[in-house]
Amino acid sequence: MANGEFRFGFSDPDIENDGEDGTLSEGAHRITNNSNADTHKDRRLGIRAESHCLEELIWSEGQHIAFNTLEIPVANGEMVRIPRRELWDVRMQVMREDNENPHRTANSISQRRNQNVVSDDTDLRRIQTDSIGVYQSNTDTFLGPEDVRDGVYEGGLKSWECASDLVGVLASHTIEKGTHIIELGCGTALPGIYLFQKALQTNIGYVHFTFADYNVDVLRLVTIPNLYLSWLMITNQNGTTIDGQEVSIEQRPLEFLEDLGRRKIHIDFISGPWGDSFVNIVKNLAQRKKRLVLASETIYSPASLPAFTKTLMSLLREASTSQALLAAKRMYFGVGGGVEEFHSELMQQLGTSREVAEERCQGVSRVVLEITALRV
Repeated sequence: MANGEFRFGFSDPDIENDGEDGTLSEGAHRITNNSNADTHKDRRLGIRAESHCLEELIWSEGQHIAFNTLEIPVANGEMVRIPRRELWDVRMQVMREDNENPHRTANSISQRRNQNVVSDDTDLRRIQTDSIGVYQSNTDTFLGPEDVRDGVYEGGLKSWECASDLVGVLASHTIEKGTHIIELGCGTALPGIYLFQKALQTNIGYVHFTFADYNVDVLRLVTIPNLYLSWLMITNQNGTTIDGQEVSIEQRPLEFLEDLGRRKIHIDFISGPWGDSFVNIVKNLAQRKKRLVLASETIYSPASLPAFTKTLMSLLREASTSQALLAAKRMYFGVGGGVEEFHSELMQQLGTSREVAEERCQGVSRVVLEITALRV
């Protein structure tokens, strides 16, 4: 099959585009892909996994965040409220940064790694490379017509519906002190942020969160702002409420960091592809302890399934006590990925799974799997 744009899943007419009215993007992803599985590997040869601290990626003072609040119904008729940055607001920032620096080349976040400052300097903008090594602006990377660009952008700016299914399962989950929570392919990070809200509400302390996404700018543009918004909502710092549609950060970054320190909540981030380097970073970030791994909408590409599954199994085996929850559609039409393909790969890597939840919509079924790794 030639290069082109594919759509997989069936759209629910009641669900609109992400960020426009507080709803989730449903199952019609647009993906630019190549049928040759080797292409997936080749396009990632120049990208490596990197760790990032919160101070490294956090925004500048004085920035404004436009947001909406997603409401997710869970068991017992309760409603989970998760504020998240508006997609149009992200797009505006991307265009503004590229217009301010139209001739920039390969300045990466890692070049500022030792400067531990809160800054809006656009050197913090990671510039991705395409398959022939030409540097692209974030406008080219994030604002194209595709929801996913294989090897370039993995759809993290939008919230996809399986994330809400995972939140529903986590509603009955209790966080234990000393737990390391990792969200793979986090994007807007709804499941991980829901547990972050729980950690704030219970004030349990000594909880470690790691949010991982292929694109470091997704972490900077949506993951961290969404974490901050939930922190504001739960803690009501200095009487601040977020019932409106926009908040001003003002002096908040420092307060945010200091409050997390007092609560013994540690947050870090990983960008780049799955694989051995990714696992090694996690080993360096966290000691062997209780680990919960979360993932949603991460098995749509058959080419990435081996790397994803191997990474998942390694993370589970590396911890003394571990559990993984994966939310996905049974089938991603037009691309070839899905639960059946994942199960085949999981068996090869000595893992097992069981369904803990299922949602049926028009034309597509979604499930949440609990995954365990056999000790080898």
